[in-house]
Amino acid sequence: MSDTIEKTVEEVKAEGKGFISRRNFLKGLGVTGASVALFTTGTRLLATPEQEPVSKIPLERDIYWPERLTREQLIEMQRKMLQIRWYDRTVADKMLTEKGFRGYMHGSPGHEACAVGACFALNKDDWMAGYHRSHHHAIAKGANIRKMAAEIIFKASGTNNGYGGSMHIMQADVGMLGEDGVVGPGCCYGAGAGHALRARGKGQVALTFGGDAHATTPYFHISLNEAATHKIPWVYVIENNQYLDARGQHISECINVDDIAIMATAYNIPGVVVDGMDVLDVYNAVKAAVERARAGRGPTLIECKTYRYYDHFGVRGAEPGKLGSFGLGYRSDRELLSWLARDPIDKHRKTLVQTGMLTEREADALEEEVKAEIRDAFRWAEAQPVPRAEDGLRHVFVEEESVLPRMLADCPPWKTYA
Repeated sequence: MSDTIEKTVEEVKAEGKGFISRRNFLKGLGVTGASVALFTTGTRLLATPEQEPVSKIPLERDIYWPERLTREQLIEMQRKMLQIRWYDRTVADKMLTEKGFRGYMHGSPGHEACAVGACFALNKDDWMAGYHRSHHHAIAKGANIRKMAAEIIFKASGTNNGYGGSMHIMQADVGMLGEDGVVGPGCCYGAGAGHALRARGKGQVALTFGGDAHATTPYFHISLNEAATHKIPWVYVIENNQYLDARGQHISECINVDDIAIMATAYNIPGVVVDGMDVLDVYNAVKAAVERARAGRGPTLIECKTYRYYDHFGVRGAEPGKLGSFGLGYRSDRELLSWLARDPIDKHRKTLVQTGMLTEREADALEEEVKAEIRDAFRWAEAQPVPRAEDGLRHVFVEEESVLPRMLADCPPWKTYA
């Protein structure tokens, strides 16, 4: 800066006429921003009464670990989460590196604890319904991983004989009712399944997984209201992964609550928020909700706060061999890294090691074993045949000679259950 300019600046400062330094300008912006925030916050508080705590209707939660979970079960939780992680990472890497790979995905890395914690609280004959992002749900419920790998590349040996693909995986013999490619309706057939299980009278429970976008649909409220009214044995688990879609829209932009679980109070049922990055926290809450439903006391809404490491769909921003999608316009890499630091698989591994259930070497060996299992599953899937052209109209119409009644004779519509 020249002496002349410096002098001019000092003169203007001395006179106090119109000179605004960079520091003062930024201070002014800060004060203005704080004023706007205070005004808008105050307006919102005046317009909306302070919310009650989420657990206004408490769920009788118990500590199910370690008293009620064996060492084998706790290690199996880690195995299931690793199977989920390496299944989806394998799909992502194949999409990035193998030309002509027919599979695709809505990635679930980051959600593993939600699926495994919830499904471990269910019995094998309990039913579970997923949504479009449900590879992790199928694996957690016990679906055949080889057949899942075949299904997403449309092979005849897949779980759905190659008819369904990634968003419609189902396996009835393990209670996996299937996924739903439309956002929201899964809660309707999940609650409907719970109604059917109640009619059976064998003490079974249904569970539906949904994303945070479910809370913006009418199905969400219809299902909760009906399930609460009729005390249906149903648990609704919302995986709030912070973003509704590929545009980066957040749930707070659509509904005026901080926690989706608070909406349960409108239907006089428990609403619970849990750490979706902690498999044991999810298990504890879902186990209590399942036992409540099994006892005939109706549904529970559980919100798991979690994060999706990849983009909403596909592998935009991902690199082969690297976990997660970086460089996305709607979120910062710093934000992704902060969630990766809370990774549910790393967290549960530390628990197992610190409690002496596994050594570091055993934990490494477990992961290598799972990686080999997933590689084998995809090699097997690639070798399977594609569906035959002449089978194109199979499974479109009922193929039996006669169609059985939809309701049992001793279970007519509108019957009142004790």
